[in-house]
Amino acid sequence: MRRDVPSMWRYAGMLAFRPVRLATAGEGYTPVVRLGPVLAKLETRNPTGSYADRASSALVSGLVRDVYRVSYSVDFGPSMAFYAGLVGAHTVVYARPEEIDPFDTVNLARLGASFDFTGRPELTYENQYTIEGLKTISYEIVEQMPRADRVFVPASTGLLTFAMRKGFREAAESAGASEPELVAVSVRGSAEPPTLDMLRGVKRVYVGAEEVTKAMVSLARKGIYARPLAAAAYSVAEAEEGIVVITGGLRRPGLSRRGSELRQKVIEVLARLGRDVTAYEVWEQLTGYTLRGVYKALEALEEEGVVCVNALLRGRRKVRTYRLCNIGKT
Repeated sequence: MRRDVPSMWRYAGMLAFRPVRLATAGEGYTPVVRLGPVLAKLETRNPTGSYADRASSALVSGLVRDVYRVSYSVDFGPSMAFYAGLVGAHTVVYARPEEIDPFDTVNLARLGASFDFTGRPELTYENQYTIEGLKTISYEIVEQMPRADRVFVPASTGLLTFAMRKGFREAAESAGASEPELVAVSVRGSAEPPTLDMLRGVKRVYVGAEEVTKAMVSLARKGIYARPLAAAAYSVAEAEEGIVVITGGLRRPGLSRRGSELRQKVIEVLARLGRDVTAYEVWEQLTGYTLRGVYKALEALEEEGVVCVNALLRGRRKVRTYRLCNIGKT
């Protein structure tokens, strides 16, 4: 393990493939924080707000293509478009028009992806690179919370649970780490996660729509915009001890005029400083704006491809730095 690398690539030597190149924006090494009675692994801190970034980073790093032809799934499509863009590649998303989240359509277009509604994709979310990328969540939990007894996992296809089980077992075999109980959480009435049938000893829990809505509201009031499935897992974790994996996705496009003005001022600060700086350092250069507002402006500019993000370690804390994408690279 490379302790000086504040991303999932600190575990590069523990993956089942060697990257041909490194497509990274600091994904992984996400924090475990306390939200009331719950310990939460905040995958919302990934570049596009989702654990899918681990899968996309692994795939684009391990499989070189000029064009990535991928099947549509929520979060994975925008994440793949983002990571392909980091290496100058293009993404074509294959989908039926009726299955695409309208906001994903906007985000995919903003990220330069194109759509194909008739052909067949080359890649799906269910692949070896996805598993290798997602299992690093388990490595991080072992490193951050070595005594964790139980982990609550959002379960749609069940692939995340499968990958995390693999990660925990590998950590147990290589480092003698204890293997926590995995609790796969689904929304009641949704399709059964097919991959879970391959796993023994995984507890399954189903949550109703009312509980999911209440959990989403609770998380939003804490400043965390979670996917419904992640909120379902959070609602279960509130009643039991353990760690819950929280994931989100790209933020919806904003309409605030004041937000647009702040983004322009942030660009001016970054251009003037001409180096990698933290959000706090940007905020120090401005008057009349909150630090939280600066963070939101930087997130929006990152999504638009105007601002590039790096990560570094200060002590044991992961710190994100920002710069204009056309500055500091030759």
